[in-house]
Amino acid sequence: MTVEGDVRMTRSRRAILDVLGATCDHPTAEEICSLVRERLPRTSLATIYRNLELLAQGNAIRVIEDGRSQRHYDAHLTQHYHVRCGACGR
Repeated sequence: MTVEGDVRMTRSRRAILDVLGATCDHPTAEEICSLVRERLPRTSLATIYRNLELLAQGNAIRVIEDGRSQRHYDAHLTQHYHVRCGACGR
């Protein structure tokens, strides 16, 4: 298997990176799980959470936290900004 950053690539991790790389949104783990299951139907939410953590530790993805909602994930590591409306949260 190839290595992305310091993370050994598995089918699940590759599917997660493919899903994240194909979107400009910043999906939650649940949204990622739903999309990964289109490719790997038996993937559990626990597998998604575990692999997101490993990918983040290996600097292959970015975790976006605002302290008020769920974590969101981003595979686009180039410099860009994340803005949230203070009134509505979008």
